[in-house]
Amino acid sequence: MGYDASDTGDNMVDVLARAKLSFGQLTNLPVESISRVEHVDDGWQVNFEVVELQRVPRSTDVLASYEVDADRSGNLRAWRRMRRYQRNQQEEA
Repeated sequence: MGYDASDTGDNMVDVLARAKLSFGQLTNLPVESISRVEHVDDGWQVNFEVVELQRVPRSTDVLASYEVDADRSGNLRAWRRMRRYQRNQQEEA
């Protein structure tokens, strides 16, 4: 079974854009990318990768991964930081 955007009343692009904008405004953290999206029964679970501390050189920036819960329209319900890491840090296998 695949995802059907008509199930939510909003398409995925609009929902993610709304969640990303709200998260950035509420936390004042620039969202750099989306690393995970999952459609759940009552909404969405999304992981945002954000810059928490900018450094020079950029390879030493401190980034964080946030798990965000949003309703079917992309309105935020909760978020939590899952991990912090330097930009040049390789992910563990």
